[in-house]
Amino acid sequence: MHTVYISIGSNLGNKQANVRQAIELCQIEFGTCCCSFFYESESWGYESENTYLNGALSFRSGLLPAEIWKRIESIETSLGRVRSGTGYEDRPIDLDIVLIGNLVLDDQLVIPHPRMHLRDFVLQPLIDLGDPLHPVFKKNASTLLEEIGNSSILKPVNI
Repeated sequence: MHTVYISIGSNLGNKQANVRQAIELCQIEFGTCCCSFFYESESWGYESENTYLNGALSFRSGLLPAEIWKRIESIETSLGRVRSGTGYEDRPIDLDIVLIGNLVLDDQLVIPHPRMHLRDFVLQPLIDLGDPLHPVFKKNASTLLEEIGNSSILKPVNI
């Protein structure tokens, strides 16, 4: 059994409803989930008029990473996510595996998430969930957040 950390975000439609539904579906798929606070942030990696609502979930699982990803992708599809394959774009829901214990995987699935250490909207929710250690950099999320500085202003949002 490992602790799995999932980043959750939405910037289309009713963002609060989208993330609430994603949380409910994750609890159905994976059991009890701990949930971070949620934050409003600007888009990252592309320009958008729509701000994001971002947070994170953690849960314990013995599933293989590919099975976790398969279930997460199914949840995204059920909530209206369509992948165009053109890179970053607005979406009703975005679920990413950020960490699975101290697992390091670089295959079709890359764990830890290859850009997590660059994103305050990923790191701050991880801090809320206990400040896990990045297994490659050997640094906690709080240290990684300090290293990127205040790249954007995260605004807490009630969901």
